[in-house]
Amino acid sequence: MKKPDALVNPADQRSGGNCGVTAVSIAAGISFQQAWDLFVKHCPRIKRNKKWGGGTYDYERGIIMKKLKIKYHSPRHFQILHMLPSKSPSNFTLEYFTEWGARPGQLYIITTTQHVQILQDGWVIDQNGPVKINEYWGRKKRVVGVEVITPKRVIAKRNKYAGAKLQAIVKTNPRKKGSFGYH
Repeated sequence: MKKPDALVNPADQRSGGNCGVTAVSIAAGISFQQAWDLFVKHCPRIKRNKKWGGGTYDYERGIIMKKLKIKYHSPRHFQILHMLPSKSPSNFTLEYFTEWGARPGQLYIITTTQHVQILQDGWVIDQNGPVKINEYWGRKKRVVGVEVITPKRVIAKRNKYAGAKLQAIVKTNPRKKGSFGYH
């Protein structure tokens, strides 16, 4: 399977414990520094901490994704289990989710035990770059949370119905005054 085009680390990527910032910057298609600045500006916990190294929580990533107008939803743990086969373990790994729960073409931000990465079509990306799931160092980490990213749809500015106006077919109302449907 070929690597998806969206899975590219930002050019200004920093090393260190900043997996959440990296995941948001890749999902949004913005530079690492822009994502970093957004976290510092909009997240109260990060704003207060002068020695913040890049670690994020789910709710902080949610704040930034809303600011960037990235549509996503976070299925609860029991809903994720419904995506998997019936005899799945309740504590499943990233590798297991990739094989059984991930849909082809869908972009996921996956929180595992103390790490955040992006998953799409069997490829995982974090600070170390994109790799296939079977070569990924954290493939046996337990999945804690999943955020399903809704892709942006390209909408034509002028389609066939762009200038259409609705008009009444008849000028007079055929119903009697006071009856149902009279307006």
